Amino acid sequence: MYPSGICGPNDYGNGYFTNFIIDFVSGKLSAGFPGSFNSVDVRDLAEGVIACIEKGGNGEGYILSNSKVYMADLFHLIAKYTGAKDVKTIVPLPVIKVIAFFGSLATKFSKKPILITTFAIYNLIRNNDFSCEKAKRVLGFNPRPYEETIRDMVLWLKNDGRI
Repeated sequence: MYPSGICGPNDYGNGYFTNFIIDFVSGKLSAGFPGSFNSVDVRDLAEGVIACIEKGGNGEGYILSNSKVYMADLFHLIAKYTGAKDVKTIVPLPVIKVIAFFGSLATKFSKKPILITTFAIYNLIRNNDFSCEKAKRVLGFNPRPYEETIRDMVLWLKNDGRI
């Protein structure tokens, strides 16, 4: 089984995606950055793991993913469900790479995590168009619409008093 990035409600471990939403809503991101990602809802992943055990072929691999989402669309979704100010400016990739490089260096010394790292930028600019067709066909995998995941994450964060 090969999951794409994992996100969803009830992330009490404060994963990257959860922190991203909190930072966005709190106004820490005055500008956006380009790229895309592919992330599977943790609830769909859990069902996919069970389906792998019950229906998967011995030695077979299954990609458990969702559809490719562009960062600009993600900013709009979070703004839609939170009422936060939407991102109007997308910083060009060369500038983001420089910011990420120096931010990654600063993290080594300060030990404080940052949102925009060289690894995060790598993940946003690589090919994020994964196909879960085999998992759908063999396992009955059916990932929910990505907008539902964002809505549910925002509701959970609001109910938990984190945004």
